[in-house]
Amino acid sequence: MVKPIFSGEKMNKKILLLIILITLILPVMGQKKKLLSKSVFFKNQSEVLIGRTDLYCTCEIVKRISTDIEIIGSEEMNQSKSQYTTGDRVFINKGNLSGLKTGDRFEIFALLKRVYSPGSLKLMGRLIQRKGTGVISEIFEDRAIVTLEDTCFPVELTDNLIPFKEEEKIVRKAIDYKKTKLMDSYLKGKIIFSYDNSGITKMTSSSGDIVISNLGMGEVSKGDFVLFYKILKRNLPKVVIGSGIVLKPQSNNSTIKIIDVSLPISVGENFAVLPAVSQGNVSVVEQQPPLLKKSEEISQEVKKTEETFNFAILFDINETKISDKYDDNFNKLKSFIDSKSEISIILRGYACSIGNFEYNMELSNKRVTAVKNILISKYNIPENLIETFFYGEKDSPFDNSSEESRRKNRRVDIQVIGK
Repeated sequence: MVKPIFSGEKMNKKILLLIILITLILPVMGQKKKLLSKSVFFKNQSEVLIGRTDLYCTCEIVKRISTDIEIIGSEEMNQSKSQYTTGDRVFINKGNLSGLKTGDRFEIFALLKRVYSPGSLKLMGRLIQRKGTGVISEIFEDRAIVTLEDTCFPVELTDNLIPFKEEEKIVRKAIDYKKTKLMDSYLKGKIIFSYDNSGITKMTSSSGDIVISNLGMGEVSKGDFVLFYKILKRNLPKVVIGSGIVLKPQSNNSTIKIIDVSLPISVGENFAVLPAVSQGNVSVVEQQPPLLKKSEEISQEVKKTEETFNFAILFDINETKISDKYDDNFNKLKSFIDSKSEISIILRGYACSIGNFEYNMELSNKRVTAVKNILISKYNIPENLIETFFYGEKDSPFDNSSEESRRKNRRVDIQVIGK
């Protein structure tokens, strides 16, 4: 009869010991993992991203809004005055018989045109222009006098009022979209309308402007960050060109404030919505999976400091070939990586302003890919440690005003972060 290798209590102890050894050894045998796996980066200082003007002085598309309360006159009508501003007193068509009282505050708006969905031509709602606020200073049975306050556009007869609802401004760190990665999992949308302050349609918008998207309540919330991006060619990744923040969702659309863009935002432009989490007292957006720890770190946390290794590779015009003169830099990079337990490599590619936009985007992408391929094939660096970004001529480190600065922009910047 063959005796079992383990039996009874001894077998249990041996198996337990084997499990413990595997648990301790496997993490050590594995490849180095990213130290920083962030997909979104933020600027250093918090700023007011949604202020009072954004909340009460913008155009939006609404499906329903009450028009019961209307401005019907003013104390200065006999002077042929037709537009009113902060400090002026206007009459409304409701009084204390309607439940109003002195001190009630209202938001003032104008009804503009009906807006139809692009393509389907389905009615989306009415465009309204928010003009500011006012407060009832005197009241009668069926009339009241409203003193205008904080007006941002001229108030006119037939403008309407709705009860004022205080909304909080939002102070946050803005997204540094130039370093932010666009994830396929993000919710996608399109810009369907763009208006100036008077409600006139615009074809393009820039930093600080307001645009309207096709995503509404249940899809986005006030304060959500968005990334604007372009699809240049099928063989190129999506190019992030700016960031924005959702001001106010409606039932079938939302207004978005453009925070910062490097190219004009056009009607039909694509954007992605970033998922939000809380970081301290400031609401931000971030994806950062936990680090995989070495076996000796399992029982206790060890505080470590991050170090960086940086250098840039310059290219000849229209070139993607990497000169042998950078071999010493690559060798130092490899030594730096070997001395760290956890690392992340970030490659950022650029081009000068010679050539068209699409060509330069593709060229900077090829340069980044060339550097990435060398790191993988020649220096045996795992691909999962490398993040790539490319910018073409936009956001280049130098101003392209001279051939000397253009030469500096034909580059890939390499940053290794380790600890």
